[in-house]
Amino acid sequence: MSRVPSFMKPIKVKHMLQKYGNIGLICFVKEDDQRRKRWIKGGGNRKRQFTEGWIEFANKKYAKAVATMLNNTNMGGGNKHGFYHEDLWDLKYLPKFKWRHLAEQLAGDRNGQLKVRVECRESSEY
Repeated sequence: MSRVPSFMKPIKVKHMLQKYGNIGLICFVKEDDQRRKRWIKGGGNRKRQFTEGWIEFANKKYAKAVATMLNNTNMGGGNKHGFYHEDLWDLKYLPKFKWRHLAEQLAGDRNGQLKVRVECRESSEY
């Protein structure tokens, strides 16, 4: 997921996508503290927001199908009164992606200027 809608949490993504296949890990990157402080100072609420995320399906075939089927479609489905109805799925299948690549990238970012906070959870914790 290259863009996570406002106030959407990993558990909500899992709930929305589990009907397409078994989900393993879900990992979201929290927004940086400076942006959050500006948001709160400007009158925004204090809920934690996420900027991007990764979703692991148990089956590669299902992951490809879901990414092509749901990309640029409404999240809310048929319910026009849902909170995320106007938001679009922004999914991309990453071939040959391994979770260790993500961990290495985030560790490298932590050593540099960019500090990233990540929330990764096993699907069994939900």
